[in-house]
Amino acid sequence: MTWRSRFLTLVTLSVLFLGIQSILLCTNGHHIQAALLIIAAAIVDALDGTVARRLRSESGFGARLDSYVDVIGFGVAPAILLYESMWKHNPALGGVLATAVASFAVLRFARGAESESKTEKHRFRGLPIPVTGMWIALFVLMGEGAVIGLDSTFQGAKVLWGFMAVCTVLFLLLQISNVPYEKPGGKPVFVALAATAAIMHISGYMILTLWSSFCVCSVFYAVVNPFRTRHTMLADDTAHEPPISYSH
Repeated sequence: MTWRSRFLTLVTLSVLFLGIQSILLCTNGHHIQAALLIIAAAIVDALDGTVARRLRSESGFGARLDSYVDVIGFGVAPAILLYESMWKHNPALGGVLATAVASFAVLRFARGAESESKTEKHRFRGLPIPVTGMWIALFVLMGEGAVIGLDSTFQGAKVLWGFMAVCTVLFLLLQISNVPYEKPGGKPVFVALAATAAIMHISGYMILTLWSSFCVCSVFYAVVNPFRTRHTMLADDTAHEPPISYSH
């Protein structure tokens, strides 16, 4: 194992660490901190994949390890967070919903989240699990009143709650779909993070900026990216078509 592989393995395991810590915080009643750790894990996971592609250190071992870690960090941890923060008062329904969230993550992993085809190595099959895990964490931040201006006194609170809930279900279904998604490139990831950090610093509303930016990025990636990916796939197919011969 090269130093690059060891480094990337440690980065991947840090996502597992953040997921476990989120679960521990959540079970002790620290829901906001637990949600923030899941968001941090999603950021680290995105950087992990980007760095692996930059270093050309993608491997079967790394892909399998990443899948195992994702199930815990973005399947189990968000499921427990959702139960503890929103549905603990109704254990029966809450238990079913939490199990559903974790089950969708396991189903995605079991069927193979990423195509093994060489031509599809730069694409995902189905919405990546971290997007849904982070979305649930954002949902909980709003539900816990951590986002300034978006608590129960907000005029459009019910509409926003409904939108977040519908998107949660949509994202879970997209996880196990065959919808193709381009892997986010390094530049867009770094630009988005840098812009978010700058706005947080300038505005002073750290959680509100974080919440707004990541909500927009999540919806854009989940809804718009497949159309761009389809266009790219059609262009690739056209480029590989054999030229038409007019000779007899």
